[in-house]
Amino acid sequence: MPRPDAFLPCRQPPPTDRQSQSLKLASGRLEIQFLRQAGRWGHCVTVDAIPRWQSVEGDLARGAGGSPCTTADWPASPVLAEVDRVETNIGAALLAVGQIGRSHFSASVRPLETDRLLIEIACRIHRPPGWLGSVYRSLHTAGLSRTAADWLAITPGKLNRPTLPTTVTWAYELTVKGITASAPASCKPLSFQSR
Repeated sequence: MPRPDAFLPCRQPPPTDRQSQSLKLASGRLEIQFLRQAGRWGHCVTVDAIPRWQSVEGDLARGAGGSPCTTADWPASPVLAEVDRVETNIGAALLAVGQIGRSHFSASVRPLETDRLLIEIACRIHRPPGWLGSVYRSLHTAGLSRTAADWLAITPGKLNRPTLPTTVTWAYELTVKGITASAPASCKPLSFQSR
């Protein structure tokens, strides 16, 4: 199973300055809240103010099976160091950037319609990735044993030996019913091997 420090709490004490605050964006019953911890931002997705999904940050190499292992160089989810709320011609959005090594990430989150948020990710890579995607764990089964359905990985389409450097993108929707990938990305459960 992943290390406990791979998770950010869904609840955080009140901020003391701008860099430690949380940022939120809502669409009807659905809300995404970005929380800053240990120099990076993760996020929690709530439905009717109940935490449902949490981004997995850091390294899943301790036990992830059925998918490529993540490492410090290729973490479970995009590394986001800065997040800002912006007003656009179609409403509020969250924009984020970050990097790890020579890989640079950017992300945007915006409402599509009531109860739907779109997340779009881009990563500029200079070498083939060991892992690239976004990982979430379900919070709706708190206190119960974890199953594959409790962990989701959203990955970009096939890379097919790209000319480097290149920019890889993936997108997905958050809804009150769950998470769905936008083609060519895919969304599938992760499985974990016992050790």
